[in-house]
Amino acid sequence: MNNKRNKYRRTIEIYFVLYLAALIFIIPKPGEDKKINGTPQSSIELPFAIRPERSVLFCRLTIDSLQTQVIHLDSINNIFYTGDVENIKYEFIVEDQVYKHRVKLISNSENNNSFFQVYQNNNDNSAIFKWHPPLIEQMNKSYIVYVNATADEISTKSQIVARSQFILVVNYYDKETGLPTLQKDIDEVSIAQTQSIESTPILSDFTLSLRSEVVQSIAYQDWENFVFILGGLNPLTDLLKNPELKVSHQPEGNGGSAYIANYYSNGILLKGKSPAYGSINVSISIKRRYDNREASITFPVTSQAIGNPEFPKEMYPGVTYQIRPNLPIIAGQEIKTLIRDGDRVKFQSQSGEAFSFTPDISDTGKTLTLERYINGNIVGQRFRINIQNYRPPTIAKFTKTSAASVTIQTIAYGYTNNRPNTVDKIEIIGNAVAAKELIGQYREDKRNNIWIQYFEITIKDPSKPFEFKATARDNRGNRSETEAFDGS
Repeated sequence: MNNKRNKYRRTIEIYFVLYLAALIFIIPKPGEDKKINGTPQSSIELPFAIRPERSVLFCRLTIDSLQTQVIHLDSINNIFYTGDVENIKYEFIVEDQVYKHRVKLISNSENNNSFFQVYQNNNDNSAIFKWHPPLIEQMNKSYIVYVNATADEISTKSQIVARSQFILVVNYYDKETGLPTLQKDIDEVSIAQTQSIESTPILSDFTLSLRSEVVQSIAYQDWENFVFILGGLNPLTDLLKNPELKVSHQPEGNGGSAYIANYYSNGILLKGKSPAYGSINVSISIKRRYDNREASITFPVTSQAIGNPEFPKEMYPGVTYQIRPNLPIIAGQEIKTLIRDGDRVKFQSQSGEAFSFTPDISDTGKTLTLERYINGNIVGQRFRINIQNYRPPTIAKFTKTSAASVTIQTIAYGYTNNRPNTVDKIEIIGNAVAAKELIGQYREDKRNNIWIQYFEITIKDPSKPFEFKATARDNRGNRSETEAFDGS
């Protein structure tokens, strides 16, 4: 039991060291209005000072099939200096906050370490720190990197020293949910819950941070955000009372809600429904039970109204159509559009952008449905798409070109075997002969899938009246209405 108590105390100490240091570096000092080498500097002129480009480097990991994988890594930190100095030498000491092991690295010498390396840029006397955390331990942890630098002041030729530090943070996350992975056991929680006032650990300050500063969602859809707690507070054990959650509507009456979905050792998961229009402001306030210290944070949830998709309500097989789902692209959300034939998914688009769709011949006469989804939830209604059969060809008109010849104009519709479904034969009954198609007069209306053709018909027996009946047949075998020519 004592070992487990010490383990819990050690966890608190890690929080204390990590976040106290983080606060020191992150909070800007009054008068920070200068930048040297892209790094803010204090307005107080020191003969020699060093400052890291970043105060905290994060490494986010996940465990997949017992293997540790890197999700995100801030792998490099640059150390800049100010002052009228020369001959700068940097020394780095990396301290493991769990095991208290230390690694010492010198910028201008060879350092044999698999996880930490430092280099000196002789062009501007800056230093570069690189790291890749050990992946075998599979535990949340942190390191403090102490940076010591010596230099010769040019005016006095004396050696002066400057010091700084920054933090390395290693955290594990769930690959599916993107949420932090809890690394605790039941005994630790029970010990923490039964701590007496006399055994209260040394408390550091704590602050709140958000996974998303602004949450964008679709009207009436589910949203979520994670509130990280940075510092000496574990919401599983250290809350004085339930967090206070407030929702304000802009404008009033636009709907929208928020609730606490779950507690984790390093934060709180919030979920809710987005408003019908406008936005809501979600505020959460927490209080620590040991000292009544309180912190709060607010973020907006903005709603994006969406219109209906744009597509032809009637389609024909073999024709390619453009469909616009009119779904916004929102980071971190799964957006897709489906076209179904009953329960079978016939087509799927994995974005909210426009896409092409071509019905098959087998779809003729069917009613398909178009559905839009965000994070697995259907958006709006289901839309019907009627797949029409093509009309049979028609004989548009007869044009007498001479006493012994007539031109017939035909109109055919659609496609067959991915080719225009044109008229392939004129069937004649009477005193006439279908001579040939006038290829040069062929016209296409691809927008409406119409093919216009002309055929020359000649008289069979000049001693008899020039009268006949004609029927047009297309490539699919469909026939037009029979039309009569009486010689006029």
